[in-house]
Amino acid sequence: MRELGYVEGQSFVMEPRYADGKNDLMPEQAAELERSGVDVIIAGPFEALNAAKQSTSRVPIIMTPSVDPPPRESSRTSTAPKETLPASQR
Repeated sequence: MRELGYVEGQSFVMEPRYADGKNDLMPEQAAELERSGVDVIIAGPFEALNAAKQSTSRVPIIMTPSVDPPPRESSRTSTAPKETLPASQR
């Protein structure tokens, strides 16, 4: 960030929240961030991302890499049929 001219405490402020595996805390933490007027929410794992999505439609949300895959029903965003490749091209 510094190479791009951003300095923590001067041009941006981090407001971290941790649930320590207590998923029931995530919706309130996300709502608290939304109420505080943050410009962006960075969330991960999937449960935190989902809580952030449910708490705001105003604040952009960035998903961080996570080892927890999203639930199967949430993994497809398109209703278009999946393309099937021949075995030789997989």
